[in-house]
Amino acid sequence: MEQPWTTAEAAKFLKVHPRTIVRMAQSGEVPAFRIGSHWRFRPADLDNWISSKVTSTSKLNPVRGN
Repeated sequence: MEQPWTTAEAAKFLKVHPRTIVRMAQSGEVPAFRIGSHWRFRPADLDNWISSKVTSTSKLNPVRGN
């Protein structure tokens, strides 16, 4: 089992400020859980969350054969 990340580790992974990741967790935008007053993030959950947010460019700009 993978170790959950701290707020700082999750923020670094997503390349956002630690306060931003806390706000995102509080609003339920990113998958997270609390241990006491500390937010924790499972790396696999964040990875899946990112994958769900990615839009395939092939659907937006299909390649046309000439």
